[in-house]
Amino acid sequence: MEEIAQAIARRDKARIIPTGIYAENILGLTTQVPMKLVFLTDGASRVVKIDNKTIQFKTSVPKNLSTKRQNFYFGNPSFEKILKRKM
Repeated sequence: MEEIAQAIARRDKARIIPTGIYAENILGLTTQVPMKLVFLTDGASRVVKIDNKTIQFKTSVPKNLSTKRQNFYFGNPSFEKILKRKM
C-alpha cells in the first residue's frame, strides 16, 4: 500500500510522510497494522480506496513536511508528545 501512496505522490509531484498509527507501526512503537494509511502531503487532500484498505492524504503546512522532521518522527503528533515527556 505504501508503494501505491509513493506512486501517487510521484505522479502529483507532492511530498508525503506517514502519520498516525501507520507511522507508529513503522517506528516499531506498536504492532497494530492499520487498515487506513494516513499521510501528510503538500498536495491535494484525497482518499483512495483499494479493496478494503484506504489511503488518506491530508494537506499540511510545509514545515510539517521538512526532511529533518520526516526523518525524526514521521509527522506523528503522538510520537512528538512521547519525546517531549522523555526530555
